[in-house]
Amino acid sequence: MAADGADRDRRGGWCSPRATAPTKADARRAVARKGANMRILVVSWQLLAVTLALTGTSAARAGADAGGEAAAFVARYVALHAAGDFHSLLALHTEDSELLLPGQPPIRGRQALADLFAFDAALDSRLEIAAAAFDGDDLVLGAIVERNALFAALGLESIRYLPGTRMTLREGRIVRTRAADLEPASRSELEAALGAALAWLRRYRPAELAEHLPDGRFRYDARAAHWWRTALADRNAAPARLAPEAETAERLGRELMAIWQSGETAALAGIVAPEAVYEENVRGQRFVGVDGFAGYVGHVHRWASEVEMEIDRVTVGSGHAHFEWRFRAVQSGPLGDLVPDPTRRRVEVRGATLVEARDGRIVRAADHLDGLGFVLSLGGRVALPGGRVLERP
Repeated sequence: MAADGADRDRRGGWCSPRATAPTKADARRAVARKGANMRILVVSWQLLAVTLALTGTSAARAGADAGGEAAAFVARYVALHAAGDFHSLLALHTEDSELLLPGQPPIRGRQALADLFAFDAALDSRLEIAAAAFDGDDLVLGAIVERNALFAALGLESIRYLPGTRMTLREGRIVRTRAADLEPASRSELEAALGAALAWLRRYRPAELAEHLPDGRFRYDARAAHWWRTALADRNAAPARLAPEAETAERLGRELMAIWQSGETAALAGIVAPEAVYEENVRGQRFVGVDGFAGYVGHVHRWASEVEMEIDRVTVGSGHAHFEWRFRAVQSGPLGDLVPDPTRRRVEVRGATLVEARDGRIVRAADHLDGLGFVLSLGGRVALPGGRVLERP
């Protein structure tokens, strides 16, 4: 056993090559190998640094390209909106594109969007968008400033939306726009100004307001935009031009128009003076007092059903108000000798009524309308001097 141990010592361990002292040549070769390895490591790090730099440059370039594309898309949208180029603006949207505005029902489809763009154009709407950047398929907009004639009529220079409006794109076209909320200060200003205007409109334009703001939600089309411009212009002019008696004349006239539509003649006692006179120009008749007014209105409702009175325009002066209106009804009863039989025809007549007021009551009213056209539209016959007869073809 001792001999075996000595043999192991001489061989340098179990099954190991014989250990020998390193020579100077071995040392030089080791140093050379170490230096080569260090040079390889340095070169590898240099290559990695270059790769990272190139990757960062590509990412920066891609980001710059995306930012430029976002800015270009928004600039085109704003320019087309300002120019009223509906065709090109709609081409930026898909067929099923939708717009989601705070507090309003969704606006879906190109036709609804076309109506909205017509609403904006009629109000001379202008948009300013601070910035834009892509977030995946979404184009995220910065703060938006909107100016239009409606806001101006409310005494507001503009309204401001918070950053965060998102346009979702598909193949370069807008699928959905989700508008951000208004800035708190802008919301407060708008609510106060609009609230004051609505209070006036509910008093003086209740039927028209119900049509253009059903259930408290805006209708978006060119006709609604024109109404808002006209109604708010009248409202803004009213304090400067209306003396108390003129404002009273307009209020009483609107109540009279409402009675014409409803046929509820009992309400006349609260607005008509005992000596008041109502003149009608078709037959040159005069109706005096509450009973005379009631007889005139009641006569119309005996032959007319489904009566509608739409007020087109009101002009107010000192102690009087002038109403331009459209009367619509179905002739469901005999109309004297002119049209003795019910025709069930729907008729529309344009006319005007002058209302004069004093001491809070109507003292005079006068109707002017195209009586001849009215009778002929119902199939009536009108005999003229010389034996000539006019009738509807």
